[in-house]
Amino acid sequence: MFWRPKQQPQQMPSAPVDEWKPDWVHDSDPEKTIADALRGYQEQFYEKAKNALNRDAEAAKKIVARANKLVGDSGLGPALAPVLLEHVQHWPSWSTHDNFYEYVRFPTRYIGGSYEQDKECRTKTTNVTFSYRAALYTVKFIDQGMTPWATDDLNWYGTVELLSNDLTLLGLDIRQDVSKGDAARWRWSNVFAFLPGPWMKDLVEIAAHIDGSREREWAENRNKDAIERAAKIKLSE
Repeated sequence: MFWRPKQQPQQMPSAPVDEWKPDWVHDSDPEKTIADALRGYQEQFYEKAKNALNRDAEAAKKIVARANKLVGDSGLGPALAPVLLEHVQHWPSWSTHDNFYEYVRFPTRYIGGSYEQDKECRTKTTNVTFSYRAALYTVKFIDQGMTPWATDDLNWYGTVELLSNDLTLLGLDIRQDVSKGDAARWRWSNVFAFLPGPWMKDLVEIAAHIDGSREREWAENRNKDAIERAAKIKLSE
């Protein structure tokens, strides 16, 4: 009997171990797969960010709409523009006349005012500071002129603010239809600042003083005219 060495079991060659790859990476074109995945992520993130921005914008629009309704329904908008604005906008120059206070239509003390011209922006800023009761107020009016690129737009644009202690209490976008000539008036169109407070009562009172004084003046002129005409008219022999 011959001795033979024990035969070792034959080992099968092991398959090469592939490196780990994410599920979305394929051997066919990994660069394209990565690019597609990133593009998909970008689109999802954009939609998420856009939706969040839209929600914020919609909430902001509702706030502005409520402010516009409040300023319009309460009379604060027209009290500032046109009434108070058109009454005080020339005070910095008119105040140099001795009879200035004869044309002031509400109980106040004029503190001061200024004009500022910005040639680069083509705007003119008027600041008028006055007292009413125990408060100091400033009307800041920025005349922005006409829109240069709108050839068929006959509106003059600007902003007006009512301030106290360097705080903007009410800020309005305003416009004036210059096609109406001398009858054109500044009208408020939109609210950009609003801070409720006791000033609201003051503004309404000031506007009532101005409008009431103007109505009395017109009535007096009409009455005077009627008396002068009647004196020269004879209806019977």
